[in-house]
Amino acid sequence: MKLVRYKPEYLESVLALHQSERLALETRLGLDIGISSDKEEADLRAIEQVYLNNGGEFLIGLLDDGVVMAMGGFQRLSGDSAELRRMRIRKDLQDRGYGSRLLKELERKAFLSGIRTISFETAKARPLTLEFYHKHGYQETGTGFYGQVETVHFSKTLDEKVQKKSTRSWAGDRLVEPTPNTPPQKTRPKAGAVNKETVMQMISKDHAEWNLLASILDAHPAEVLHSSQSPPWTSRDVYAHLARWLNNSNKDMEAYCSGGDISPHFDNIDEVNSRWQKDDSVLSLAEARNRALRAFNKRLEIIGSIPMNKWDKKLERIANYDGAEHLAGHRKYICVT
Repeated sequence: MKLVRYKPEYLESVLALHQSERLALETRLGLDIGISSDKEEADLRAIEQVYLNNGGEFLIGLLDDGVVMAMGGFQRLSGDSAELRRMRIRKDLQDRGYGSRLLKELERKAFLSGIRTISFETAKARPLTLEFYHKHGYQETGTGFYGQVETVHFSKTLDEKVQKKSTRSWAGDRLVEPTPNTPPQKTRPKAGAVNKETVMQMISKDHAEWNLLASILDAHPAEVLHSSQSPPWTSRDVYAHLARWLNNSNKDMEAYCSGGDISPHFDNIDEVNSRWQKDDSVLSLAEARNRALRAFNKRLEIIGSIPMNKWDKKLERIANYDGAEHLAGHRKYICVT
């Protein structure tokens, strides 16, 4: 990845990367975030004024062929404080260290410009994102809402450690990676802290959230469940949606454990969900519920059967895609009582 300072020529790619992330979040939660696209993208359409000309920074990550695959910046709030914003890594390129490299470079530049405190908020329904920032020394300072999405607030005090020199160097506005002495080796991510206890905790949380969500869906079989700003889903739609995503992540877990390929990145998740919803409109509530329940039980069976030596950070991320956090997200945005 090459890091360069934002230029207007990257605008369309920046918007596309952001819109893909927004659609992914809305699809996972089954709701509209409640902020118009124009308002939500205002800073991205004025990056030079909001960030670059106001004592901030905005970096773009490029692949070797010049395709935009990452972005992030900080907006100066005062002489010594800033807000970290718009951290995005293309979904199919996550868990490869790009996010850490981008974050560290933004922190280094912020410190050198006089910033000593950096803060931000991110969606609570992103457990791996929360873990990422905890790992990098950020402390939770509170909660809030971004539109309809519940968020967690983070803050970090920057010190001289962020100035540590890297093996990478800047050439003009471009961060250059060192040329390796040997060809890069394809390796699996390092194993995380998953053990029998954490696996059982994962299964227990999944069970609890499934029972809570199912009790609500079954009590309101034909009602529109969300606010007028969100898609008009009924219980059948939610069950069918869960079945699709559970089956998808189940296949990915099995493929990853056997050394196979996982599902490709969905360029337009909203389009995929619309197609699935149209295809599943012929299902009855009972059929959709049975599909979801079979997929959920299959998920628990797969997770419980994975040998401990197979678990690593990527597999943990795949396993968490459609578990307790996803189920809790749907439950949280149901408005009927």
